[in-house]
Amino acid sequence: MLQIPVEKEDYMLRRVCVIVIIVSIAVLMPIAAFGWKFVSIADSRGDNNGVNISVLSNIVNRINAEGVDLVIFQGDAITGSSSDATCASQMDTWLSVINNLNCPWYFVPGNHEIQSATQQENVLRPRVNMPLNGPAGDLEMAYWFEHENARFIGLNSNHYGQAHHVQLSWLQNNIQTDKPHIFVYAHEPAYPVGGHIGSSLDAYPAERDQFWNILGAAGVKMYFCGHEHLYHRSLHNGIYQVINGTCGAPFHYATGAISEYHYVVVTVDGNNVSAKMVNDSGVVRDTWSYTVTAPTDVTCASAKLMPNGSYVRLTNKIVTYVRGSAIYVEEDDRTAAFRATGISGISVGDRVTIVGTLQTNAFGEREIAGSAYKLSSGNALPKPLGMTNRSVLGGPFGYNPGADGAYGCNTSSLLVKIFGRVTKVGTGSNAGMFYIDDGSGITDGTVWDYTPNLGIRVVWPGSVTVGETRTVTGICSSFKVGSKICRMIYCTDSTAPAAWTAYNDVVYSAADGHPALQPNVTTINIGSGSPGPSSGMLKDFATGADTGVTATFTQSGGVVWQPSASGGGWDCNVGTDAYNTFNPSTASLIGVVYYGSSGWYVDLTFTGLNPTKTYEFATSANRNESTYLDRMTKYTIMGADSFTNSSTPGATITDGGASTVICTGYNTVNGYVARWTNIRPGADGSFTVRAQAATSQYKAYAFSAFKLVQNP
Repeated sequence: MLQIPVEKEDYMLRRVCVIVIIVSIAVLMPIAAFGWKFVSIADSRGDNNGVNISVLSNIVNRINAEGVDLVIFQGDAITGSSSDATCASQMDTWLSVINNLNCPWYFVPGNHEIQSATQQENVLRPRVNMPLNGPAGDLEMAYWFEHENARFIGLNSNHYGQAHHVQLSWLQNNIQTDKPHIFVYAHEPAYPVGGHIGSSLDAYPAERDQFWNILGAAGVKMYFCGHEHLYHRSLHNGIYQVINGTCGAPFHYATGAISEYHYVVVTVDGNNVSAKMVNDSGVVRDTWSYTVTAPTDVTCASAKLMPNGSYVRLTNKIVTYVRGSAIYVEEDDRTAAFRATGISGISVGDRVTIVGTLQTNAFGEREIAGSAYKLSSGNALPKPLGMTNRSVLGGPFGYNPGADGAYGCNTSSLLVKIFGRVTKVGTGSNAGMFYIDDGSGITDGTVWDYTPNLGIRVVWPGSVTVGETRTVTGICSSFKVGSKICRMIYCTDSTAPAAWTAYNDVVYSAADGHPALQPNVTTINIGSGSPGPSSGMLKDFATGADTGVTATFTQSGGVVWQPSASGGGWDCNVGTDAYNTFNPSTASLIGVVYYGSSGWYVDLTFTGLNPTKTYEFATSANRNESTYLDRMTKYTIMGADSFTNSSTPGATITDGGASTVICTGYNTVNGYVARWTNIRPGADGSFTVRAQAATSQYKAYAFSAFKLVQNP
């Protein structure tokens, strides 16, 4: 038998003890060091005092067995009622079940919990006790918190009287974090799949798109929601939308959806995320996973030095041009610019942050395919860089190609100005383009009308004539002929004279002391007491000729035509945008069309527009009462293929540029104008502008005058 000396035996015993202690500590270390979990659930309403107690209790027990760190709940906990007392009783029943969770839970409301103006403050807030860092008016209904390596952001998509909206400005200011994971949740889907199509965030597509852009640009990968009582997972621009809409509510059905009671478990392990949908019987019905990669912060110039496939972020850049789903942004010092694609809800003059993947498109342009979110609107553009034709596009730089055979600074995507003589005007399939030459003698190898094209190709829908000299302001771009990259300018110049301008005074009455009506100003009108007509053809202000365009007013809610100068409004102060646009020498703002019942609106529809032309529209109103600062009008353009919101700086622009909000109760000092330029009416030759109250204060004013311009 082997004998071990006592001192050695004591040493070995001490080693064993140390090992046991180390192993014990490792076993007892929090699981978060190796990953952590949370659960998403929504829609538990039922028949037991507004709650499906049996199903929710079963799911709570199953969640407890999962050993998760926290639970997020996306609304419609109860059936609800317009009675605060009933709603409170139902919430207490829900709390008696949900408080059986062995972990913290976080709640945002749905449409069923908020069925009166007082329930958010009087019923929900005293019971849910959520973080107090949300926006005014939505405290505890919208908020953020952090857990381990993630930020969670809850939003209220069902504020009373403001359904189908979320708190975009607050979200934009609170989504940035140094945490690698951001999880966002609200009640309503952005992309519903069943019976709530059109009654979710998609009810306002431009605002929904802006919301999705904010998520994408911040690196959000998952958005949780309910509202539709089913399970459905979909991917939109790299972001998963997870509709997990019933842990008790009666089933809805849709193609590709699962109609079972369920919950979603998400496991976060470092930069890796895995998720599963589990039904109320404990069966896993769906799984997915992803890994978060942080974007590289770049400038427009440094992005050109990075290869395709790089995941990058451009921060706080000015938008100089929008073309379809593509935008062009530029550095403030004009040293470089870049193109991004897959973007919506962004306008010229916005400052944006862009996140996405570098690629080269079919035209030889480097671009970022990704998302952008708006930081601010109405910013002044940088002055265009003047240059010769030969300098346009320039030579290659990094991975950015230059024009074929060119050298010098790469100017791709920059806002520039060139000058020259028009050498060719496109027809047929080349209509809307021309060539301009400043004596550089550049050719790109293309041929129109059997002769080679000389100069630089310019994309511009306006009228030009061969032989005339023109200054062109626009974006340096390119097109390809085979493998050859050729220079091209997307022209933003709009200095050519308009084809015609028309004014209409909506509330004109000589008997009420209005200034003399100018020749060729029409008086199409609307509202109780109005003399008519409510529809008519517009006239060219300069010549009196019929324009071929008909303006038609329709309304809902019983609006009133009020011509009185003492009680019906007045022109804005001299020097304001409104006075420069509408005054006694054009069409006065004296008189108003004032509100009807709650929910009123007035639609102004133009028909007979030329689908090949672009248009400018402007309108305003001013009740001229300094105590009416809460009387806000929302003007919204509808039915146009595209447009640029060019409203007076300071006016509130919403819905991705489709809407402008103005205080029409007292617009005297600000003199704001709702204005859209570059309006493309589309093939049907029409578009509509709607005026309606912008807030729950329904007292507001519609159109007092409007201006329509047809560009060449």
